[in-house]
Amino acid sequence: MRILVLLFAYACLTAGAPPQVLKVEPPNWWPGHSINPVRLLIHGSGLQGARVDAGNSGLEIGPTQVNARGTYLFVDVGIPSNAQPGPVSLNVSTGEGAAKIPFEISAPLPRAGRFQGFTLDDVVYLIMPDRFANGDPSNDDPAISKGLMDRSKPRYYHGGDFQGIIDHLPYLKSLGVTALWINPWYDNVNHLNRKETYGGEPITDYHGYGAVDFYGVEEHFGDLSKLRQLVDAAHKAGIKIIQDQVANHGGPYHP
Repeated sequence: MRILVLLFAYACLTAGAPPQVLKVEPPNWWPGHSINPVRLLIHGSGLQGARVDAGNSGLEIGPTQVNARGTYLFVDVGIPSNAQPGPVSLNVSTGEGAAKIPFEISAPLPRAGRFQGFTLDDVVYLIMPDRFANGDPSNDDPAISKGLMDRSKPRYYHGGDFQGIIDHLPYLKSLGVTALWINPWYDNVNHLNRKETYGGEPITDYHGYGAVDFYGVEEHFGDLSKLRQLVDAAHKAGIKIIQDQVANHGGPYHP
């Protein structure tokens, strides 16, 4: 009975409220991609009965589907092959109001020197970023996830990051390494993991296999621009980067 009352109270609070967009997955896409249209998952509130329009962006909007609580909306977005890179104007609206959907068209990367795959001829070196090298102490204790680094505790963050890998590329090259397989770099939960304990103690997801956002980067390792710098530096050194894609292995706090 208590659960029913809470659900009713929630419905009363959200009914009549304008739509709100909290997150869009994926946040960007590319013209000419083999997946087109791309299906967006929009998380927010007040999305019951919502419709999505593309403004003057030239994108094509397909069918929408909203869950009963109005917190998640699926919509298919078709991207013309001549779409120009940059932010685009997508809107979601209901009878109670409207909200912007942040979305961006990205320029495809030049294919030369990229997307080669790996073969039996490659020497693959596996790196867990947090346990490799600390190249940037400024991300040891990020403001949004403070208190998770402690080298005296085996299951806390220990400080390794993307910059540490960049700094050691010459060393890796000298070993004959031709490809780096890097543990998942997705964003992990910003507090202790109390759902998976060892010896009764909570842990952190320093290993990267507790993702809560497959479109975000773990701030203890760096940010998206630093990841891009790592990939570019590795390619310049003749070293491939293998992404550890573990979409079947989200963390216990993933929504």
